[in-house]
Amino acid sequence: MNTLRYDLQAHGFLIRTTRLRELGHSRTEVAAALAEGWLARPARLWVATRQAQRDAVIAVLHRGVLTSASALGSMGVWRGVDRSIHVLVAPTSNAGVSRPLVPLTSFAQPRHPTEGVARHWASKREHAGPEWRVSAVDALAAFARDTTPEHFVAAVDSGLQTGVLRPSDVPLVAARLPLRLKALLGKVDGRAEAGTESIARLRLAELGRTIEIQVMVGRYRVDLLIDGWLVIEIDSEEWHSTTRVDDLRKSTWLTARGYRVEHFDYSQVMNEWPTVEAAIRQALGQPRPAPRSARH
Repeated sequence: MNTLRYDLQAHGFLIRTTRLRELGHSRTEVAAALAEGWLARPARLWVATRQAQRDAVIAVLHRGVLTSASALGSMGVWRGVDRSIHVLVAPTSNAGVSRPLVPLTSFAQPRHPTEGVARHWASKREHAGPEWRVSAVDALAAFARDTTPEHFVAAVDSGLQTGVLRPSDVPLVAARLPLRLKALLGKVDGRAEAGTESIARLRLAELGRTIEIQVMVGRYRVDLLIDGWLVIEIDSEEWHSTTRVDDLRKSTWLTARGYRVEHFDYSQVMNEWPTVEAAIRQALGQPRPAPRSARH
């Protein structure tokens, strides 16, 4: 039998006490951990460690589970710009919210500030992991209805890139989508390493150019390569200034070999796209650099 700490971690640090008993942990063992202080009881019938995600605890207090963008974010998958806490509850559930038995500030703060709770109702839900959230397939199906087409495609791309979603899961997502949304899965490409890359790829497709994703150019991998010579590098939201020197070396190496390099950050792609597109169109309107044998 696994240790109590191991099973807590395996279930996302938040678990029903009945599930713990199924795993072989006695009430006495749980009570001892609570007395020691490393285990807390955020709600009736649930226990958690301080590493539990605060949004997950809030979902439990609403007598539901995380779904849509919130479930995706808890898995490390692109969730777009949606900052609501999406909670799926059963249709028979009353609208009451349980009072937390310990302060919510005791639990891990989300990477992005969240704003309010958005309730969803469904009688059936799948769990592929922790009991406090739906499966990746169900989360994506819900997200498709809550967001824009490009954010949904970016989320599927992200799920495939992170390994949270397997290629064999994509048809399962399709089966849960209305007909008008199924066609979006034809635009999925799991090679993108950030949601902003996916969104830029989808928007640039309208230019009618050849676009390669995460392609090796000599010693370097580039985010997007247009028409074989224009390199587009997009900084993710987690980009840090410590990577600046490496980025400069990469750009210098590429430029010396006849490539043009354009850099854009998260905010530009998400909030200033017309300016980004204008810059890329202007670059493509320039003469193409002389071909050089840099791919070796």
